[in-house]
Amino acid sequence: MHLVDTLEPGGTEKMGVNICNWLAARDIDTLLVATRAGGPLQAGLKPEVRFQILGKKSFGDGRAFYRLVTLALSFRPTVIHAHHNSLAWAVLLKTCLPWLRLVWHDHGGNSDFLAQRNRSLMWVAGWWINHVVAVNEKLAQWAVAKMGLPPHRVSYVPNFVDYNEPLSPSESQDDQVKPRQTSPVIICTASLRAVKDHPNLIEACKTLHGQGQDFVVWLVGTDHADAYSAQVKNLIANYGLGQQIQVWGQRTDVAALLRQADIGVLASVTEGLPVALLEYGAAGLPVVCTNVGQCAEVLGHGQYGQVVPPKDPAALAMALASYLTNPAQAQQTGRAFQQRVATHYSAHNFMRRYLSILQTLVA
Repeated sequence: MHLVDTLEPGGTEKMGVNICNWLAARDIDTLLVATRAGGPLQAGLKPEVRFQILGKKSFGDGRAFYRLVTLALSFRPTVIHAHHNSLAWAVLLKTCLPWLRLVWHDHGGNSDFLAQRNRSLMWVAGWWINHVVAVNEKLAQWAVAKMGLPPHRVSYVPNFVDYNEPLSPSESQDDQVKPRQTSPVIICTASLRAVKDHPNLIEACKTLHGQGQDFVVWLVGTDHADAYSAQVKNLIANYGLGQQIQVWGQRTDVAALLRQADIGVLASVTEGLPVALLEYGAAGLPVVCTNVGQCAEVLGHGQYGQVVPPKDPAALAMALASYLTNPAQAQQTGRAFQQRVATHYSAHNFMRRYLSILQTLVA
């Protein structure tokens, strides 16, 4: 049984769907439970995956938790796999059903700010966790040092892109894609949240535009229509970059958009191991990414893409300009990154290690 908050587009949610699809395709009975709500990623679930939505309104929603307990009693899973923020209810469920083996998947998009985590609560949760799967090395080290888990109960297992599946649930909907731009396309698939630091990218684009560079930026990701979203849009307007930077919001045809793009970029202040970065690689895009989370390791510390400091728009602009002015070299880098992702960040690699963990738990 896998637990996620929602199936809104995001790296955590994509990993939940991809793992469940892989298990179900191999006749491993799998139930995915969205505690709060469903979302567009539901469309990507294989028919063999059982799926339930609890409709949780708050942490103390007794009715929704009762439904979770009822589901577990009916399904009788051996292992419950809690993705990121669903840990608290997974721990409560295990206190009710102590035979469950609990895996916590720490997706840790805040892995560069781990000091802000509530160490006391996480230490108590560690009493109930049988194994932590961490998406980067910092998170794995934190689980041992701060949660008090022995090293053999913590594994760093990188995220993956499943090459046997589309990169989004409706990749075939190419009719959603706008006509191919004549200018080089820089794509950033990151929801409009402060940790993704779109202003950093906008400042870099201001510099590129001032240099006379020809480019278009597609900002693809959930628009929460909040203060941060307004800040991003106002900055674009104030800099007169409305023609260069297009805010597209949430899309269901991300893979098709990636095929039309020329450069992938992430300007975040913190990450775990972003699935978006792996999707850029799967699409063969040259990448510029900030040095946060596990991103530098994924890019071979600069061998397979450009790594720049976070919150440094000048460095970001310089890296993007090097690709825009040398497209042949950029394409070569993208092909090399594509091969790296296929070799090191495949479903096979992830599932081999994941199944080994499960076998240890149920032995």
